[in-house]
Parts: sequence; C-alpha cells; structure tokens
Amino acid sequence: MKNITFSAADDLIAQARELARARGATLNDEFRIWLTDYVQQQGQGDKTARMRLLIDQITSPKGQPGGNVPASFAYTPEHQRQPVRDAFNEREQRMLKRLGE
Repeated sequence: MKNITFSAADDLIAQARELARARGATLNDEFRIWLTDYVQQQGQGDKTARMRLLIDQITSPKGQPGGNVPASFAYTPEHQRQPVRDAFNEREQRMLKRLGE
C-alpha cells in the first residue's frame, strides 16, 4: 500500500473525520472506499463509450464499415426516447381506478 498526501481546508478535514467517526470508520477507510468507487465508475464510463462506438459502427450508412444494420436500431439518447413507461403507468392507474369504483 502506498501513502499519498492531499491538501484540503482544515475545517473540511475536521468535518470529514467526524463523519467517518460517526460511521465507525477512519478517514483513510472512507477515502479507500471513495477511491474504489471512483475507479469503478470510470471503468463503467469507458465501457459505455465503447458500446456506443460499437453501435455507431454497426449502424453507420451502407458503404461505411459495419453499415448493414438499419439506423432505426441505433442508440437513442434518453431525451429523445418515447416515454413508454409513463404511458403504461397512466393506463395502469386508470385501470386500477376503474376496478376500485
């Protein structure tokens, strides 16, 4: 295990130590947990980026590498997706209301 040094405001360090103590841990323990989570999140981001690149390659227009799949199968950003779940929930609520009447 390697020792490293960080700089932070004294009051933040004191508050962080209090939080760690309240959780029954040390500031070192909390930092190790944070560092592990940080590295795992970065790995997930890399995985997502690779997946999107693969989807872009697969759905590229004909004549370009991987251009044999219709563009309609391409990744759709969340803000452009149809709110299917909301519509389903509304129908479900209407049905439950009818059954309750």
